[in-house]
Amino acid sequence: MKRFVRLLTQLPLATTGGAFLGVLIALVGAVLSTMPLQETTHPLAIFAIAPLPAALGVWIDWARLWRPSPRTRFWSFAVLLITGIAAVEVAFSATGVDAALAASAFPFVAGVVVLLGSHGLVFLTRRGIGLAGFDLACGTVRRDESERIVVQTPKGVLEVARSATQDLGSNRSIDLSVGSNIAVLARIQESVAGADPFRTERRTQARTVLGVSSSPSNLARTVRARARAWTLYLLLLAAAGSAFAAAASYQPERDCQVRSFLTKTF
Repeated sequence: MKRFVRLLTQLPLATTGGAFLGVLIALVGAVLSTMPLQETTHPLAIFAIAPLPAALGVWIDWARLWRPSPRTRFWSFAVLLITGIAAVEVAFSATGVDAALAASAFPFVAGVVVLLGSHGLVFLTRRGIGLAGFDLACGTVRRDESERIVVQTPKGVLEVARSATQDLGSNRSIDLSVGSNIAVLARIQESVAGADPFRTERRTQARTVLGVSSSPSNLARTVRARARAWTLYLLLLAAAGSAFAAAASYQPERDCQVRSFLTKTF
């Protein structure tokens, strides 16, 4: 029984449930569209709402099954929520092209910033220039512990928490055995100074880890690939928000002359 429950929890249940709920919403919209509801201000709004439960279910299953870092979960959901609220807001305050452009503006600009910023960050850090407080630390693995990785660098000992990045989780693709090479791109904060009377070595901690790999070149590819994934996610949100706002704000044109004629006649 426990094995069956474990296998069941590994299935994309949220996506399946969201898709089923979306189909029900679409069916309700199809039934209502056959009724005499010509006076409805936004006739396509219910069809625009139908894909939203499935989209939320995809995010829930991704966060639950892939197990990304807490920072990745937070920002991905925050951008998803902000885009959804913005799309709903502009859908009923603007019409046509204006609504579509307004709903897609935020995630589209954010995607361009992420893509360009990642290339600039990698370019500067590989040349020893810190950008926004990020530094590149290279060394060898000194200890592989359950909650952190201890790295020996030329500047001292660097501690990297496993929860700070998914590169050190169960889906990692780098060698963490003692003595293996490792490169970390993160904000580095000093925790123990070299002049501490109880320790003879300088210790630092990695904060806001952007990537961990076996070499600087591999790390650059990892950061760029992650930036492309974020950009694709943001551009998909932009397209989805634009489509939702355009469909939800659609208002059919009414023939005023025919209505005036019917009113006078009957």
